[in-house]
Amino acid sequence: LPYRVEAVKHPNSSVTEVTLRAKKESIRHTRAGQFLFVRFLGDKVLNESHPFTISSAPAEDVLRLTIKSSGDFTRHLFQNLKEGTDAIVEGAYGLFNYKTGGQKQIWLAGGIGVTPFLSFIRDLETDLQHNVDFYYTVRHQEESVFVDEIEDIVKKHPRLKPHIRFSAVHGSLTIEHIVKNAGGNIREHHIYMCGPLPMVQAFEKKFLEAEVPTGNIHYEEFNFR
Repeated sequence: LPYRVEAVKHPNSSVTEVTLRAKKESIRHTRAGQFLFVRFLGDKVLNESHPFTISSAPAEDVLRLTIKSSGDFTRHLFQNLKEGTDAIVEGAYGLFNYKTGGQKQIWLAGGIGVTPFLSFIRDLETDLQHNVDFYYTVRHQEESVFVDEIEDIVKKHPRLKPHIRFSAVHGSLTIEHIVKNAGGNIREHHIYMCGPLPMVQAFEKKFLEAEVPTGNIHYEEFNFR
């Protein structure tokens, strides 16, 4: 479906936030945490369809994408995408949905993998029905995005406990730290992860060793294709 780039912002030196508005009909974005495919017209490099998680909430009248410069396409987008550019959007897709999980949850975001969780928390209109430990880890503070917004939202939701971690200062996040914060046992928790694949795979192994059932571990990789 045809969209138009309404705004292009750079919340830090490597991330682009793109706001898209539908020209006529909008895609069916019905659930927080979904992803879409987008290509941007009028630029040879950007006129190639790529998947990105939607970081806005479904109720918003625009789509927001938060994109890290991590490859040729995303670096070119950071340097060249302009407001007013026409775009073609396809979606929304994806089954990354915390609402189908159990009462106790762990959300684990590495770097730009925070995007589906941004959508989750921006979508909170009433009290959160789950008890969530939300880990957001980046190497340096300047690599983080939307920390102020996250901290403002979680103040209204006492069941959502944020753990924002800068590994260069605080050290790397460990499974022991997660288990301790969860009260010493995570076997009944549902785990939601999004981040660089090596991080996701390493933590998946650790969660399985901690006796979390395979069916309780959910992850999203689309930010990294």
